[in-house]
Parts: sequence; C-alpha cells; structure tokens
Amino acid sequence: MSEEDFTIDVRAHIVAHHGGVLGIVDLSQIEPRCLAWLCGDWDFLELVKTMSPYEAHARLFMNWTGGKLKKENPRAYSLAKARVLALGYGAGWEKFIFMCRTYGIMPEEVLADPVGPREKDAFVESLLRSKRQNGKLDEFAELDVLGQRIWVNAWLQVMDFRNRNVKILNLWRKLEAGFKASVVDGTYEMGLPSGRSLWYYGINSIEGQWKAQTERGGKFEKFYGGKLCENLIQATARDVFGECIRRLEEQVAPVLFHVHDEVILGLEDTSQLGKAIQIMSMTPAWLPGCPISAEGHCSPRYTK
Repeated sequence: MSEEDFTIDVRAHIVAHHGGVLGIVDLSQIEPRCLAWLCGDWDFLELVKTMSPYEAHARLFMNWTGGKLKKENPRAYSLAKARVLALGYGAGWEKFIFMCRTYGIMPEEVLADPVGPREKDAFVESLLRSKRQNGKLDEFAELDVLGQRIWVNAWLQVMDFRNRNVKILNLWRKLEAGFKASVVDGTYEMGLPSGRSLWYYGINSIEGQWKAQTERGGKFEKFYGGKLCENLIQATARDVFGECIRRLEEQVAPVLFHVHDEVILGLEDTSQLGKAIQIMSMTPAWLPGCPISAEGHCSPRYTK
C-alpha cells in the first residue's frame, strides 16, 4: 500500500456545531502591507488598494505594465510573490532559493533565465568578497548549467530588490543602529504602532556577531537589521490580527480557534460571513492609511 492510503485529513474532522457552519476568514498578505506602512512606501500602498501586493510590487519594481499579472504572466507573478515574501527581511541569495521552494515556487521555473559572462563574473566576485564563502566557489563550479543559472539569478534578484527598495533598506539600517546603540545599557525597546513594545536584553557583540535575548534568561540569538525588521512586521501583523479577533467576538461570533492569520468562527448561518470579512478588513486607528483586506468562506467542516 502507498503512503497515500494512510493519509488522514485532520482538518476535515473539525466540524461545525449542529445546524451551524464554520466561517473561515484570513487576512490577505498582511505582512507586506505592514512593511510598506512602516517604511513609508505610500506609492505601493496606494496600488494595493486595488490589487494584490505582488502585482503592485511587479508594477513598481519589476517593470510590469500589462494587465492582471497573475493571469497574463503567472511566472512573473510567482517571482514577485517570492520577492515580496522573502526579500523584505534581508534574505540572501541562498536563502531566497530555499524560500522559493518553501512557498511552493520552483526556482527551476522562475530563476532559470540565461545569464551572461558579466552577470556570472559579478556573482563569482561577490562570493570571493564573502567572509563566509564556505566552499561555495567550488560548489558553484561543479553545478550544471541550470544550477549555475539559478544561483546567479537568485543573487541578481536579491541585488535588484535591494537597489530598488531603498525605503525598506533604510528601515533595516534604522532598526540595526538603534539595536547596536543599546549595547551601552544592554536593553533595546522596539516600539510598535499599536503602542506596545518588543524588548531585547543582554545585547552584546562578539567577533562582529550581534546577539541578544528576547526574554530575560533565555537563549541568545543573532540579530541584524533584516531580522529586527521581521520581528517588527510580524508583531505589528499580530496586533492587527488581535484587534480583528476582539471585534469579531464582540460583533459576530466566537472565534473557535485561529491558525496564523486565519480565524475559524462558529456561525449560525452563512449570512454572517460578509460581516466577518468586513470586520477583518478594517484598518486599526493606529495604522492609518494601511489598506487591510480579508477573504473567507463558509464550510460545514474545516478546510483550507
């Protein structure tokens, strides 16, 4: 028997109460929206009012001038999605390849364009400058043509993203500067738009590695501008989501449970879904100008 014969759909065993339905609603691309707001990219946010953040990114930073990106150029849409989700937090070229696969985007499809000698030489030079090359030059030399294209194109995408998204890079630099300056007293407070804060303790630097604890007595972790930015954005998205849960429970129905940025509601009937989506799409007062969006559906049992 194959492995599929033993597969159990755990989700499908979570069912609505008798006579009711589950309302499954999730925030749409909440992190890219929060990142743009926090770095002041108002042109991006203006476009996001009428299209997905991935298409907005392609129009502003990938020279897309056509119609609906996802329909007309699925490959470019996938690449834009990978760039938006992975590169805003400082991922390098190698991590970018890994993250593409994590999001179900095949590097063999979006990073397989032919590369010329100039691009290849620039990539090799970047490896030579790296302090943590770890044999990558030898590994690169042993790759087949497709493998080398993927590596070089991943590096080119990272460089292009950073050159075109100066506002995001400035946010990384600002956070990293504040973090490093706090080494004097060892504690760094990162204020969030909602009014709460994230705290870092025991800040220290050993051989260029900046580390801190996120809870007193906890383990030390490495931090840099991109990672601090990721913490800031995910914490902000969490606060947006928290307000959604509060409003839903006050105005619609109890939240049975939630997964990431998705809520599962116990509804009496499908007529309540529209109200739930409307509430999830409300922008908090402390995040003015950030277009929040949500989508959802009803089902007798929990589904994707």
